[in-house]
Amino acid sequence: MNKISILIVNYNTDDLTIQAVDSVNKHVKEIQYEIIVVDNCSPKGTNLKNRIKKCPNTSFYQLDENIGFGRANNYGFKKSTGNYIFLLNSDAYLIEDCITPLITFLEKENKYACVTPDLLDSKGNKNVVYGNFLKKEKILNDLGIVKIERELLESEYAISLKCDFDVVKEVDYISGASMLIKRKVIDELGMFNPNFFMYYEDMDLCFKFKKHGYKNFVYPNVKMVHIGGSSWGNEFGNGFNSSKIIIFSRYLFLKNIMNNGSALSLYIIMYVYELKRALFSLKKFIKNDK
Repeated sequence: MNKISILIVNYNTDDLTIQAVDSVNKHVKEIQYEIIVVDNCSPKGTNLKNRIKKCPNTSFYQLDENIGFGRANNYGFKKSTGNYIFLLNSDAYLIEDCITPLITFLEKENKYACVTPDLLDSKGNKNVVYGNFLKKEKILNDLGIVKIERELLESEYAISLKCDFDVVKEVDYISGASMLIKRKVIDELGMFNPNFFMYYEDMDLCFKFKKHGYKNFVYPNVKMVHIGGSSWGNEFGNGFNSSKIIIFSRYLFLKNIMNNGSALSLYIIMYVYELKRALFSLKKFIKNDK
């Protein structure tokens, strides 16, 4: 059995996926590993399968439909053999062997479920790596129904945070762009909720871990790069279609902390709010186009 299985989901990011694979083969030398690339039904014309054949320690699986980030990783997990699972975004890559020290850290305690290195953007600046669990009060603030002080929005209500500390820290959830997880925890609790297509599935997974007494960490002593937005943004853009997916994912997560009726009511309010915004933007576009 391999020590670690590295899962990469590809969608329209062939060059970036190869970069991610090459970075693992370049930097990880001390442990046995396998790389599993799952293509989420990228448009015809992709040559990734043939390119992957030239990459050592790497296998390729082609899906017949785009089933989303979480389910594609679930598929990759079923093909894996490692004692540890490392989720690596296709638009992320290693700049050092960050995996070996992460494994060493997780092996310290049975209740350590997952850990991430610090994340940088392509220019070397700090990138989002962790956050607090989504709270209904934040949504109400975003909708203009309640008012939360800015200081609180940027601290205990913040769901997207950059690492500003230099010692290992337990957090609510970590980014799915670079998540190392113990296989035995997945065997016990499962991987991603398949109802999520994308967004918030990493938060939901970490919530499940914490609910069962496990802990999630940021390990700032090692770093890697996450470019961000290179795959899904091309498919759904930043308009109403993307908003609908985000809203539904928020609803799915809210069911962890609210009863289903309350979560559904908030989902409807969010949907109507975004629909009004979309209609306003459309009217403005039509008016300016005349």
